[in-house]
Amino acid sequence: MKCLTHVKGLGDIRGIRSAVMLRVQGRGYLDLYMLEKEQERLEREAALVTGRSRAIGKRLEEIAEQMCRLRQSPEAGRAGGGGERAAEPGGQGRSGRPWKTFALRY
Repeated sequence: MKCLTHVKGLGDIRGIRSAVMLRVQGRGYLDLYMLEKEQERLEREAALVTGRSRAIGKRLEEIAEQMCRLRQSPEAGRAGGGGERAAEPGGQGRSGRPWKTFALRY
């Protein structure tokens, strides 16, 4: 007859219990490490989002100022080529000089 220590698998029960306990303890350290890494990543991402938000806010302020200026002086918007058609041939260009024209024969 075999004693309990010779039965296959029964001798490993003590080792299994201690291995499970080690894994549980080691798992806590692993979880702590993973949470620290995720926290660092999220802090970097939050810094990037904050910087981007500042840049967007600044650009929105610039756009609001330009719109305000253009609304106060509507002629300034038209003088900059705000949708007007080009001058007729033979008229004056942007420099104020008359255009040189010539006839084409077909």
